[in-house]
Amino acid sequence: MTDLLEILRLEYWPLLVAMGVLLAAAIAHAILGRVPSVLMLLAVAAAWAAAFARPPLFGGQALAGGILGSLLCTVTPLVVFLKYWKLGLPADCMKPQMAFGAWVGCALAWDPAVVVTFATSMLGFCFTLILTIAYGRICGRPVDDNFDFADTYSSSSTQGDLEGEFFDYEPPRPFKIPAQLLLSVGTITGLLFFFWLDAQNEKKPYFPHNQRRVAAQAQLRGANG
Repeated sequence: MTDLLEILRLEYWPLLVAMGVLLAAAIAHAILGRVPSVLMLLAVAAAWAAAFARPPLFGGQALAGGILGSLLCTVTPLVVFLKYWKLGLPADCMKPQMAFGAWVGCALAWDPAVVVTFATSMLGFCFTLILTIAYGRICGRPVDDNFDFADTYSSSSTQGDLEGEFFDYEPPRPFKIPAQLLLSVGTITGLLFFFWLDAQNEKKPYFPHNQRRVAAQAQLRGANG
């Protein structure tokens, strides 16, 4: 638990923003039924600006990340979620993941940032996919019909009217999986798990405070040896 509290360090404020973006996206999706594109684009732009300026917050250390890492981490979630998007994941749910990656790229050097973004996005992906498939199995519905997004069904349409359309006609269904909520919860949990796991890494940690700790321990061993 103590190791997790280290994420509250001032140097990791972009990680807190990244998690906040995902929570805001989940709330917006629950209330509005979609994630506003403008909100996510502003989050990405703000992350790029912070990565370029690398401002020390309240006199603390400058950000370890930079614009290269932020740009790379913005596109990394696309690699993870492309197949999932083809299965029916709304594009609205990909934008918050890109904003999340952009902020992770501010907090970490580009190479660990890409690894952390990819790993946490994969965990969020697996969490969502497993629950979606499980729900589909229980309800006897295909994966691409389980997400909570705008319905293309119409109760006044007929089978003939919808011939050739992407979806065959069916009556509207009362409940669908809230994809953005699952993605947000899975990704945030993945980040916290990765952060905790990194504290146990004594060889090549990814987060700066752990890197400094390992370097200090190595220096101390060298001085004593």
